[in-house]
Amino acid sequence: MKDNRLQLTVTEDEFAAFIGPKTQKYLLKFRKFSVDGIDRFSATWHWPAFLVGFWWLLYRKMYLWAIVYFILVMIPYANVAAWITLPISGNYLYYRHAKREILRVKTLQPFGDILKTLSELGGTNKWVPAVGIVVSIAAFFMFVLGFILSAC
Repeated sequence: MKDNRLQLTVTEDEFAAFIGPKTQKYLLKFRKFSVDGIDRFSATWHWPAFLVGFWWLLYRKMYLWAIVYFILVMIPYANVAAWITLPISGNYLYYRHAKREILRVKTLQPFGDILKTLSELGGTNKWVPAVGIVVSIAAFFMFVLGFILSAC
């Protein structure tokens, strides 16, 4: 019975291996979400999720949430709700994502050192900032071009 409980817990070392960059910042936030071993939501603020939500989700490898967010920002009124809700719940979403992935790895690989596996599975997508900048610049020029052409 004790082994099963250990299997369902996630250590800070495992979170750190999964998180990668900005580990200490996220670990401070993650401590608010687990009190006495019970997960609970706590509102926090995450500036990258507010400013570049879709790109932050891709950067942190939360692909399903990135798709959901992308769809929501295309829907009138839902886009404002998504834009405000993501920075409030972003740290919690990332906590749940990290914990789920860590527990999945621990279930599939119950013995041995899993920290290397977690660091490969988690971390960040290094390509996202470059692609985000290129897409943003292209969108800006398309907007300017559309404005110029509509004025003619």
